[in-house]
Amino acid sequence: MEALGAAFGKGFAVAARLGIRVFRTAVFNALFLLDEEDLALAIEEDVDLLGLFLIHASQYVNLAQQFVGKIGKGSEKKITLENSLKWIKEECDRKGTRHYDVIVNLPEGAEPAEGVFPPPGYDKKSVEWFWKNVQRLMNYVFYGKTSKVTKEWGVEHLKWLVQQQTEGKTKIEELLNKGHKEADARAKKKEGPTK
Repeated sequence: MEALGAAFGKGFAVAARLGIRVFRTAVFNALFLLDEEDLALAIEEDVDLLGLFLIHASQYVNLAQQFVGKIGKGSEKKITLENSLKWIKEECDRKGTRHYDVIVNLPEGAEPAEGVFPPPGYDKKSVEWFWKNVQRLMNYVFYGKTSKVTKEWGVEHLKWLVQQQTEGKTKIEELLNKGHKEADARAKKKEGPTK
């Protein structure tokens, strides 16, 4: 949890000093706290990123809100699905990660048109999950609005965390591993018995 908090702190502290462009970068950098496998799980399990950030790094979300107070509201209108995906693609190319590929989830062998966001053949469910999370985060940071979805997800996540703590699991790595195992078990249960 400390490492998670430190990563958020670094991103949002930089944002507070350098302006809206870096602020946007700091917000989206939160996505890179998840590796590609965790991101795929988050999409599959419909994780609410705002709820996750408020529970595990609330002080840094508050710092971002303070910064917004200085630059004024309305700047979030510059953040669209197209430029959000474009930025994620550029960051992935720079960092050598596959987060963008996980989000757009193109079918095998697809050759998307260069510079088109989202690309032809994109996975509507994954991209919709990403964009809804971006909008929730922006609505909270700029206007203090928390959706019903975020509140409900947060309550369920807190209950789950309490259960994990009774089992002695408190480190983020342990929690992620447990989350993967539980998701795999649910997926196998849905598939039913193999013949």
